[in-house]
Amino acid sequence: MAKVVIKNPYLSLGGTDYSAYVESVELPLEAEDVDLTTGGSAGWHEGGQGIKRGNVTFNLRMDSDMSGFNAAIFAVFNHATVNTWAFEIRQQNAAVSTTNRKYTGTLLVIQAGLSLKVGGAFEKSFTLPTTAAVAEATS
Repeated sequence: MAKVVIKNPYLSLGGTDYSAYVESVELPLEAEDVDLTTGGSAGWHEGGQGIKRGNVTFNLRMDSDMSGFNAAIFAVFNHATVNTWAFEIRQQNAAVSTTNRKYTGTLLVIQAGLSLKVGGAFEKSFTLPTTAAVAEATS
């Protein structure tokens, strides 16, 4: 099995490529475990997959002029009716393929802001929940 070193992950939010600022990005997905055990289950637990959910967690290392990202997330966060952002994640910032799949969906923007620390990097982590199905594609 070939090993892969991630050097330049792709992250697009609202159609804008923020890959140059990405330190890390995660897309954990899960489904509820629904108990389907009955008297006919022969003493064994039976389960099924329930409602699915996910979120995107990303850490951005910002430069001193991140007005583009901050302006974009605050605009969505403060919008009266549209508080969602389309996302696309890829393992590498390269063409989509069978070895560089893309994951797409929509995020609910429920947080914005800054995190500043004297002597620390200018960075911010966000965890935004998905609002619908997440798709995986190779083209």
